[in-house]
Amino acid sequence: MAAYSVVMTTIAAYHIKEHTMQKFIAYTIIIIVILFATSFTQALQIGLNQTFSGTTPQGITPWLQATFTNINSNTVRLTMAALNLTTQEFIGSWYFNFKPGLSLSNLNFIHQSGIQASSISKATNGYKADGTGGYYDFKFNFTANSFNAGQTSIYDITYSSSIDHLFFNFKSAESNDPTCNDTTNYTSAAHIQAIGITGNSGWITNGSNSISLTQVVEYNAPVPEPSTYVLIGLGIFGLYLRRKMRTLV
Repeated sequence: MAAYSVVMTTIAAYHIKEHTMQKFIAYTIIIIVILFATSFTQALQIGLNQTFSGTTPQGITPWLQATFTNINSNTVRLTMAALNLTTQEFIGSWYFNFKPGLSLSNLNFIHQSGIQASSISKATNGYKADGTGGYYDFKFNFTANSFNAGQTSIYDITYSSSIDHLFFNFKSAESNDPTCNDTTNYTSAAHIQAIGITGNSGWITNGSNSISLTQVVEYNAPVPEPSTYVLIGLGIFGLYLRRKMRTLV
């Protein structure tokens, strides 16, 4: 009877180890696939959390956020998000800058998803935000009541040569002179409309501690060749066989 119990205990332990090893292999494969399919890229985030002219939006700050994400050597993706506007408020226009000295004529905008701008204008120091907002290099205009709370507008920005997210981290000029190097404190600005009961408008920008350089996850990394997965699988299977042989000895 004692011998029988020892045998059954041994068999049960073997099955437990077998089951544990199978789970280990399954989890390992899942982790490897995720690692191969995931990549990280650099991004510039600009939060618009300060009013410089007109009426202040009613929601919490930041009201808006712009994220410039590297896609490839000559493409940066711009995600404009209406994070914390209230129900009736909407974005009328949104202003940005580009690296001085580079030609804006070689800058192109391709709509990817979300709200589509009614027009996009570009000219060096060509667009003045209200009051002390300064002059910007390109702006998105949106149809009234189209870009509201919780919505996004996503564009890929391409250039004739290499660019990255840092090419958009420049402040607005104090003059519309294309050669002006004097700058304000603002990297981006936007015109918010239909604020409050009276439906006033206001101009907002990035205040202190509202610009950050970060890493974001991209799930569009190149998929490995099938042979790579085969080699990984063989390696894991080899470890499994080695563990099994040790268990049987």
